Amino acid sequence: MNFRFFDGCFGIGRCNRQGSTAPTTVAEALAVMDQYDIAEALVYHYTARDCDPEVGNHALPEKLPSRLHRVWAIESAAVCPEPPATFVERALQQNVEAFLFSPMQTGFRLNESGRLAAIAACLAERKLPLLLTYRHINGGENLIDWADLTTFCRQHSNLRVLAGEWRTRVNRPLFDALAATTNLMISVSMLWQHRMIDQIVDAFGADRLFFSAGLPGLDPGSFQMPIAYAQISDNEKEAVAFTNLKNLLGEVTDE
Repeated sequence: MNFRFFDGCFGIGRCNRQGSTAPTTVAEALAVMDQYDIAEALVYHYTARDCDPEVGNHALPEKLPSRLHRVWAIESAAVCPEPPATFVERALQQNVEAFLFSPMQTGFRLNESGRLAAIAACLAERKLPLLLTYRHINGGENLIDWADLTTFCRQHSNLRVLAGEWRTRVNRPLFDALAATTNLMISVSMLWQHRMIDQIVDAFGADRLFFSAGLPGLDPGSFQMPIAYAQISDNEKEAVAFTNLKNLLGEVTDE
């Protein structure tokens, strides 16, 4: 069975530890997507993730192909003068379909930011997903603070939260987080242990996973095969590969 893939964490631009296949422009992004069967993607700019959300958000082209769904990063500084609701409305006027926050770049825990909490409430009301990208400038693995993430998800139980990092070697805290929440989704590209996709689908359901090629640090053809050969049903494979994210964006409301 041939699968379409929907990448939930697709960056463009330049950043540290960037592989040779990582796209820096929209044209390069589309070429990579075509090569690796990625039909659609949530796309953001690395400047927004790593440096300056406002500058990076506007580094994305004004017009994007329909296959690319615009993601804006969140400025969490308490001194930011723009009210959270105004920021979300401005983003929606620019056809933003999802939002991003990078906890490791800010140096604090999720639940210590009042501005992030206020924006999260606005996103939950509109059914807009929040992508959390855990990445340290010097690399590293097992970066996610699962207890902090669990608390955040439980406090914003109507918010769909997508989480990803380069690699997770320790899976017990991950399992605990999935067991304690209903709104947390995990990127398959961070799951490097044998049969982890099967285990999560069996224990928590296929709707708790989403596909990502793992760019910019991984070869973008690495994680299609683990989904295709997982010991789960074809419908579950299709959900993980594509329809979970497609359906998620279909829930967004303008009111």
